[in-house]
Amino acid sequence: MYSTTFSGTTVLLGLVGLCLLLTVGVLCLRRHLRLNASVTVPGKAPASVFTLSATVHRVSLCAALYGSCLVINWTQYDAAPDYAAGPILTDEIIEQIPIT
Repeated sequence: MYSTTFSGTTVLLGLVGLCLLLTVGVLCLRRHLRLNASVTVPGKAPASVFTLSATVHRVSLCAALYGSCLVINWTQYDAAPDYAAGPILTDEIIEQIPIT
């Protein structure tokens, strides 16, 4: 079975990195749309930052729901105990009680 473990710090840094990545993506999209807004094509409305706001809102909502489910269902299991192969040697005497 393939098992990976992440600490809370790793998850937090991953979420911060994701937020930074989304912020940079939105800023690049705004810059791209602002540069293309000066070019007008006859018969076509100029580009606007708010044309994709509904899509960005839906993607953000899905990411927030996914992150919430991930955090709520987060479990960490302790390491499985190691059992030695072979007979177990003990120094104590095990007393057997007869069945009456």
